[in-house]
Amino acid sequence: MTAFRSALDDWVIDGKPVDSVLEPTMQQLLTCHRLPPAQFHARIGRYEVDFWFPDTPIVLECDGWEHHGRERRTFESDRVRNAELTGLGFITVRFTYRQLTRQPAATAKRIRDALARWAPHLELAKVRRDR
Repeated sequence: MTAFRSALDDWVIDGKPVDSVLEPTMQQLLTCHRLPPAQFHARIGRYEVDFWFPDTPIVLECDGWEHHGRERRTFESDRVRNAELTGLGFITVRFTYRQLTRQPAATAKRIRDALARWAPHLELAKVRRDR
């Protein structure tokens, strides 16, 4: 039962089910690189975003090739979604599986840079630098 429970815990963040392996990978990256906590599956406008840093305009999206890269419909809807979120005052920073798994330090730096630019009120000085 413990192994089963542990396996289920890998597929839940903040009590919400994950959509893919990318989301737990992003959560682990945020934790390991000591980035500020992000709200998982936050509602912004008519969308549920992968991660949002509360009190900032920054949204993080985790894009797998299978879902976001192969179908024209998904490709088009991602652009509409980005435009609508931008119209609401948010910026969307997108990451792929390869970026999350093969370049975690560079990915964390990109997130940290976005936070420094768009959310300077967050206490990033306490965050370990990956430079």
